[in-house]
Amino acid sequence: MSHYSLFAIGFEDEEELEEMMSFYDENLKTIPHVYKTKEDIIELGKKKYKEKCRLIESYSTKPEKTIEEYGVYVKELYENRDKDGMFNYYKDPEDYYKWFVSGQKTDRNGNLLSNDNPNSKWDYYSVERETTIGELKKEFENARRNFDPSRYEYIWDTVVNGTKPEKMDLNHFMLLWNVPSKEKMLELYKTKEEYISFQRNMFCPSYSVLLPEGWFEPGTVVSFGMSTASADEEHIFRKDYYKNFIEPFSDDTIVYVIDCHI
Repeated sequence: MSHYSLFAIGFEDEEELEEMMSFYDENLKTIPHVYKTKEDIIELGKKKYKEKCRLIESYSTKPEKTIEEYGVYVKELYENRDKDGMFNYYKDPEDYYKWFVSGQKTDRNGNLLSNDNPNSKWDYYSVERETTIGELKKEFENARRNFDPSRYEYIWDTVVNGTKPEKMDLNHFMLLWNVPSKEKMLELYKTKEEYISFQRNMFCPSYSVLLPEGWFEPGTVVSFGMSTASADEEHIFRKDYYKNFIEPFSDDTIVYVIDCHI
C-alpha cells in the first residue's frame, strides 16, 4: 500500500475529473482477460530457481554478508536446500507454474486469467486542493530562487564520493531512499555540479499526471513509496515534466492536486 501525488490538468470541473478517474479504479471489474501468460510464469519460475542457486552459493561462502543483504531467511533456505518448493523455489518450472495458478482461473492454453481492472491506479483518492498552471509556474520560480543545494550535496558526497555521513538519523536516511547507485548517478549527471543544476532547474511536483487523453507516470507505484520505474525512466519523466505538462497549458488552466492510494 502506498500514497502518491497526482496532478489532474485540463478538466473543466470535478464531475469531468471523476468520470475520467473512474476508468482507473482498482475496484472496477472487467471481462476476464489474460493477466499472465503460461510462458511468462514458466520463465519466472526458472528465474526464481536461478536466484535460489545464487543465494545458496553466496551463503556457502559468505553467510554473514548474504544474510545482511537478503535477510535471515537465506539461512533457512540454505539449511533446506534439498527441499523442493521451499519459499516457492521449484527446480521444475512446471511445478512453480502449478503453484502459481493454484485456485485461480486459467484459459484453455494455461494462461492466468483475471477480471481485475488492468488500468487500475487507485483504490481511493481525495482532491486535496485546486490551483492553476499560473500558480504552479510561480511556485517553480519561487523554488528556484530559494533553492538549497545542501541536501543534494549530501546525497552526491555520500553515494558518489563515498563520504561517511557524520550522522544517519531518519531524515538523512530518507534523503538516500531510492537514490540510484554511484555508477548510475555518474552516468546520468557526470559531475556534482551537473547533478545540483538538474535539481535546481527541474520541476516535478507530482509523481503522476492525468490529462484528458490519459494517465502519465514514470512507472507503476507498488508499495511503501516504491515503483516499477527504472532510474532512467524517473530521470526522463522529471526532466521533461515542465515541458510536457506545464508549458502546453494557459495560466488559467485548472489543476486538481490529488492524493492517491493504491
